Amino acid sequence: MKRNFPGLYTIELLFYSLILNIFWEFIQCFYLFDMWSWGLLKASLVMWLAIVGDVFIIIFIIFISSIIVGSSQIFSLELKAVFIVLIISIFASIILELSARALQL
Repeated sequence: MKRNFPGLYTIELLFYSLILNIFWEFIQCFYLFDMWSWGLLKASLVMWLAIVGDVFIIIFIIFISSIIVGSSQIFSLELKAVFIVLIISIFASIILELSARALQL
């Protein structure tokens, strides 16, 4: 039985997603959000939840993409796979941003 999501690549993807999102969330929070009145515990909790949420979104996008084009193409970065990941990512970002605005997050 062929697996759609190889374990080693999944661990690497989780690691890189986590590291990149840690940097992104903590850098952008100073410029885009007014969190200074929240207190350290609440602000830190919100940031870590955002980081974990972003990692799950990335894993979901890669998983859906691997179902569409196959995991061997996803992890070898073939052009078709990169295009599918890009299209799904753009679609997901639009939906998530519109949802965040509608919920006033």
